[in-house]
Amino acid sequence: KPGEYNVEVPVGYYTQVVGLGTSPSDVVFTAGKGVWCPEGTASVETGSLNTFWRGAENFQTKADYSWFGYKGMMWAASQAAPVRRVVVDNDLLLYMYREGEEAADFASGGYVANSQVRGSMVGGSEQQFFTRNSEVNWEGSVWNMNFVGVEGAPESHCGNQEGEPMVSIDKTPTVAEKPFISIV
Repeated sequence: KPGEYNVEVPVGYYTQVVGLGTSPSDVVFTAGKGVWCPEGTASVETGSLNTFWRGAENFQTKADYSWFGYKGMMWAASQAAPVRRVVVDNDLLLYMYREGEEAADFASGGYVANSQVRGSMVGGSEQQFFTRNSEVNWEGSVWNMNFVGVEGAPESHCGNQEGEPMVSIDKTPTVAEKPFISIV
C-alpha cells in the first residue's frame, strides 16, 4: 500500500513485489538493500542464468547498499523477471560480482520498462537485455543489449569494434502497457 517501508525484500522464485500507488513514488522502500534480487546460485558460476520468475513493479527505492563499488538496487535475474514502473534513486545493478574473484557471474536476459534510474544502470556481465521507455545512465554490459525509447541509452553499433553490439531506437512505437492496480 502507499507509504514508506524500511524493509529489505530479497525477491525469490514465484514472487513479485508490487506497489499499489497511482505512481511509483507512492510506495517507497528506504532500507539499505530495499527490494533486491540475488542470483539463485551464488555458490556456483551459473550466476543468475537460472534466476527466473519474479518481478518488481510500481515503487521507488532509496536503496543505498554498497555492491562492489556501486550503491543501490541489485536485480541479478535473467528471463521472466521484469522491472516495471520503478524509480531507483541510486544505481541499478543487473548482475552479481562474486567477492574475492576477478569476474562477474553470468547474467542473461531481462526487461526494464517505464522506469527511472537516477544513478547508473549497470549491465556488467548482463547480455540480451531489453529496456523500454525509461531514463537511465547506461554503463557496461556484454552483448545484445536493446533499448527502445530510452533516454541515456548507448549508441547503436554492430560487432565488437567499438564495444559490444547494442541496438538503440529513439522512439517506441505504439504499445499497450500492462495495467496496474492501485489503492487510493
